[in-house]
Amino acid sequence: MVGMQEFGKWKARGQEREQMHETAKYRANELGRPIVIIGDGGIHPSKIHDKTMGTTDDSCVVFCCHCLEKTPDIESAWKEISRIAGSPSNIFVSHIKGGLASLAPDVKWNIELAPPLSPKLSYKPRSFLTIKTYG
Repeated sequence: MVGMQEFGKWKARGQEREQMHETAKYRANELGRPIVIIGDGGIHPSKIHDKTMGTTDDSCVVFCCHCLEKTPDIESAWKEISRIAGSPSNIFVSHIKGGLASLAPDVKWNIELAPPLSPKLSYKPRSFLTIKTYG
């Protein structure tokens, strides 16, 4: 039963990610800007801080794919993303929303709200479960 529920969540996340990616590409096309993809084969999340992106202020559309929850310094990453996008309407964040995927060891943050659903990023540190091994 749990396996089927997790499969359903995985499939829904994939569909949501693809739809958001298409919306971000449309927005970039509409504005005549390049699209910057972070995560999902694009720029690694650890590279997004302190003007390391190599782009000018307010110059592109940003699509983040399941990566902000894994970056060690989410505030610095968000500041850099906001700088290059220039506006929350140019930022598209696809993030993990519960389920077993949120328990992966590299997930550091629970993202509650993010663009395009909210103009601001709302997050909190992930609370880790203590797993005891018996035997």
